[in-house]
Amino acid sequence: MKKVLFVSRYNFENPACGIFVGTKKNFDIINSFAHVDTFFGKYFLNNAKGFKKFFNNIRFLLSRCYCFTNNEIKRITKKAKEGDFDIVFLDSSDCGRISKILKKRTQAKVVTFFHNAEVKVFNVPNKGIGIFTKLRRFIIKKICMLNERKALTFSDEIIVLSQRDLDDLKQFYPKTMEKIQKENINIIPITLENKLTEADKKKMLEKRNDKPHGLLLGSYFGYNYEGIKWFIENVAQNTQADYLVVGRDFDQVAQELTRPNVKVMGRQDDIKPFYLNADFVIAPIFDGSGMKYKTCEALMFGKTIFGTDEGFSGFDLNFEKVGGLCNSAEEFATAINNFVSSPSKKYNDYSHSEFMKKYSNEAVKSKFEAIFKNS
Repeated sequence: MKKVLFVSRYNFENPACGIFVGTKKNFDIINSFAHVDTFFGKYFLNNAKGFKKFFNNIRFLLSRCYCFTNNEIKRITKKAKEGDFDIVFLDSSDCGRISKILKKRTQAKVVTFFHNAEVKVFNVPNKGIGIFTKLRRFIIKKICMLNERKALTFSDEIIVLSQRDLDDLKQFYPKTMEKIQKENINIIPITLENKLTEADKKKMLEKRNDKPHGLLLGSYFGYNYEGIKWFIENVAQNTQADYLVVGRDFDQVAQELTRPNVKVMGRQDDIKPFYLNADFVIAPIFDGSGMKYKTCEALMFGKTIFGTDEGFSGFDLNFEKVGGLCNSAEEFATAINNFVSSPSKKYNDYSHSEFMKKYSNEAVKSKFEAIFKNS
């Protein structure tokens, strides 16, 4: 059995967004066939305010490794060296500096997981923000690019979610990508543990809501907020359905987004009941990177999904069977109204069956095992 050190800046015990869920998925799969020890960063940049936040930003700049301090990097290296690990799994391309240090000071093989192309996530428009925020974004982007380039250079194996993400990396780091052997690049889509029971299916098949309602989920983050706001302002009022927005910190903009047929809630400890009660799910994301865990989650719960190209990016699906591929207000409104006017059920068997075949943890476990066996 391989001995693995799992390194992540995301502590998945209390997941707050999709990447945290992805980290837990990676750990669960690897832990099922290897002996795993962990090292989690403090993720200090998002948890501090005032002077402490300023001080932490200075520590971040000095470490040149997103969300890991120099002291943490030393502890990771020491643990990897003294623990005699076969493999160090770096759960983010932000850890490129660590991969370089590990290759120089340990015998462990390095596997890096790319949740997305981080440089693309930070490559967002700077409209409507102050000069200091612009400067901070510029510095973070440069440090992320430094780390991603090192992650590509010094990892023995890299894992990306989709061909789109791989293409993005080739676009931003063309010379670096040319040097990587194709056999060391692995495409494994996002997956989740199946939590849908037969009782859940039966409940969804019993009765549809008197007035159908759609569910919009996601944390209050740039691309999520822009997409959901666009949908509410341009689509919601033109459909014969109600909508519920659920996500971390969305209660901060509840007054702005609430409409006669739109209700907004913040983070919920258990989102399963919301999925089971929803008639359909909306994925109105227009930009970003990686694959969307909320789309995967909706497939897992057997929901009909109406989403954009970005919302479905990386997913191999028949869009007519899963719901609809919509990239304009007219396409969303037409697809949703056609759905709610038909005797459709809350449960979409095609969505769940595709999830089980392609996007469940068990579906990709063998791909992870092959990577670790050869590393």
